[in-house]
Amino acid sequence: MGFKGEIMGCPSSFTTNGAENAIFRTNDPVLCTAWTSDGARVVSGGCDNIAKMWDISTGQGTQIAAHQAPIKEIAFLDGFNLVVTGSWDKTLKYWDARSPNPVGTVTLPERVYAMDAAAPLLVVGTGERHILAYDLKNPTVAYKTTQSPLKYQTRTI
Repeated sequence: MGFKGEIMGCPSSFTTNGAENAIFRTNDPVLCTAWTSDGARVVSGGCDNIAKMWDISTGQGTQIAAHQAPIKEIAFLDGFNLVVTGSWDKTLKYWDARSPNPVGTVTLPERVYAMDAAAPLLVVGTGERHILAYDLKNPTVAYKTTQSPLKYQTRTI
């Protein structure tokens, strides 16, 4: 992924017709990607304010999400069959890829800069050093909130 608007690569356990890599092009820079556990699809988000799901076997991309500002973080929640996006519009949104509308939206205190999911928790790092944890059984209500003890902005979780 990169600022050229390309998504390149392939999970190490997956190849397409013997090919080592797949390349998908977008119009704007890509800021985040996540692979499905089976390696058949990848989701991406970026500066065009939309998220796409790419099918590795066909090379086709389908828009599955939209925000009012760039999407900085994305995760595929396999156990819940959902995609979660975190944006600089200060929202966290949960999406069923078969529906154009979010199934849940959370307003955050600041822009999203970091996010990671490991069932049953989703942890989000925002501007102003906020750290929010969500129990994915009740994903629109913060399970725990705190401020990072680090001096500078959280960039990865």
